[in-house]
Amino acid sequence: MAYAAVTEIANAPDGAHELETAFRKNVWRLLPLLLVSLLFVSLDRINVAYAKLQMDQELGFGEAVYGLGAGIFFISYSLLDVPSNLILARIGARGWLGRILITVGVLSACTAFVSSVGQFYLVRFLLGAAEAGFFPGVLYYLTQWFPGRQRARAIAWLYIAFPLSGVVGGFLSGHAIASLHNFLGLSGWRWMFVAEGLPTAILGAACLFLLPGSDIAGAAWLTLKERTGLAELLAQEQASKPQRSLLKALGEPATWLLGLIMFCISFTTIGLSLFIPTIIRETGLTSSASIGNLSALPFVCGSLAMILLAQSNDRTRRRRLHTAIPALVGGIALIVVALNPGDLAPTIVALTVAVGGSMGALPMFWTLPPARYGGMASAGSLALINGLGNLSGFVGPYATGWIRSVSTQHNIAVYLMAGTVVLASILTLGLPGQIYDR
Repeated sequence: MAYAAVTEIANAPDGAHELETAFRKNVWRLLPLLLVSLLFVSLDRINVAYAKLQMDQELGFGEAVYGLGAGIFFISYSLLDVPSNLILARIGARGWLGRILITVGVLSACTAFVSSVGQFYLVRFLLGAAEAGFFPGVLYYLTQWFPGRQRARAIAWLYIAFPLSGVVGGFLSGHAIASLHNFLGLSGWRWMFVAEGLPTAILGAACLFLLPGSDIAGAAWLTLKERTGLAELLAQEQASKPQRSLLKALGEPATWLLGLIMFCISFTTIGLSLFIPTIIRETGLTSSASIGNLSALPFVCGSLAMILLAQSNDRTRRRRLHTAIPALVGGIALIVVALNPGDLAPTIVALTVAVGGSMGALPMFWTLPPARYGGMASAGSLALINGLGNLSGFVGPYATGWIRSVSTQHNIAVYLMAGTVVLASILTLGLPGQIYDR
């Protein structure tokens, strides 16, 4: 009955118009700062992939050291994801997200001073601890401003930050490494960490002053009618969900299944983010700038895929298919990458499709958990699912780096990424549609 009431309000002609107007206003008021912040947080996470092009030679790091260092970030991140998001739910998004950004920016810049394996591991571990809770915190914040019928589009616009970080990372990191090399006697990869870390800290300070709270009644950019209609719809939407305690939600098998699906998708997307420059280099390119530019292309197409999928997702509300089909397409494209090692043209085309499919599935996936959980259970379950998913960030880079260090068949790692994202597609199709497709 409650869900029917929500649907009736949302589909009424006047109500639908007011909601769409409020949606557009909220997008322009809330998402630009969050998108840019997420972009730089993501860049600070993955720019080690570009630093690797010089760091390995200068510091003597091998594939296994790089893989473990890239992945150890996700251990501390996953351990602290749930407590961090629960703190955010208690004290508010503005202060906590700002704190995260400032500490991430400072620690990322400190990576420039790494000179040993132990220091590399330590700074990556601390960086993961600092970033813990940022993305699920933003997701929880969005559930307080965007109802279910608008959420796929809002998340997709936000999620553009991830492929954009690949675009910006490919261009900025590649050129910083090449053009700043030996400036003031420091290697280009060291300057890259400084140049990309400090803006993140500045964005954190901006969030402390510019990010609105979660009180719709105080949203001055909305009319009174828009505020009232949006608040009523969100309240009734929350009331339509089964009431669960935080502990019950965290212990439900469904939560852990969603975490497994997120793990499988993230295993592939994180692997692509960290190893695309290396895969392209193995086609014969040697210029850091050229590798950076070509690495950006798949992420541009990934951004477009997210927006198109989100519009279809919110229109049809077939949430599972919009997650499963792109994941399957991404897996098939990765098989093509593995079958064409060292061949530049088919590698770039297949990587573009792989990124579009696997990364396109991610924002679609995040429309599934809010359909099941509400309130504090939502904050905790979102963080747990995200934490479980990001454990793949440790397992994936370490496993991939180990495979590449002990085997001459580097395409084995690509087959592994293909298999995990295909498994995610299969598991998603097995979810009950009556709960998630709405």
